[in-house]
Amino acid sequence: MNLSPSPSGLSARLLVRSAALLVPAAQRTDWTAEWLAELWHVGQVSDSDPSVSATPLTFAAGALSDALQLRAHSFRVRLLPRLRSLLQPGSPARCLLLLAAGTLAALLLCLALPGARRVLLPAPYQHAASLVLVASSGASDPATPSIQVSDYREWTTNTASLFSELAFYRVAYKTLHLADRPEQRLVVAQASANLLQLLGVDSASDKAGPAIFLTRSAWQTQYAGDPHLVGRMSDIDGTPVPIAGILP
Repeated sequence: MNLSPSPSGLSARLLVRSAALLVPAAQRTDWTAEWLAELWHVGQVSDSDPSVSATPLTFAAGALSDALQLRAHSFRVRLLPRLRSLLQPGSPARCLLLLAAGTLAALLLCLALPGARRVLLPAPYQHAASLVLVASSGASDPATPSIQVSDYREWTTNTASLFSELAFYRVAYKTLHLADRPEQRLVVAQASANLLQLLGVDSASDKAGPAIFLTRSAWQTQYAGDPHLVGRMSDIDGTPVPIAGILP
């Protein structure tokens, strides 16, 4: 039983054999033989009667659909009952699945909470384990200084055996203004010049004197991620300050 060696006949035969790979192994041999026989018959009819609309290639396209249906039927007959038995109430597989779903839901909930997210995600600073935040007992409002200036000055000279380096910051609300842009009321951490170096953050700035670094979130939400913002002069409560960089 030989198929016509025409290009369409060879393509049709190749399509049938490719579709056979989707057929379950137990049915593949008989299925392939049946489709190749039908294909040969269609080729003979189309060669002898040009008015017949069916061609070997269009007929072979039906083999792919038939193979997919057989594969889907095999899945329903063989695998679905096994899945039902595994996931029936009280089965170990169902318990593990519910436990995994609950764990995933709890993790997503934690990531949605800022405090929990800070604990779960890696620290953004180099050598984070060696960093210490010093505050007065009971201090909870970040906008209120928790250490006296006199204490800080004394520690910078008298605690060399305790700390390798000291830096400070003070949180305040400031109005930031750039030319051709509306004013923005932002939470600003006024810090000593060595704070970023102490945290191991590469500021990529060689500017001397006061400078402002925007957080990535403030840069994206307040200034629409403007890539030309760095280097521009800003005005903070009447004081001209350059924008020196974007930080996490």
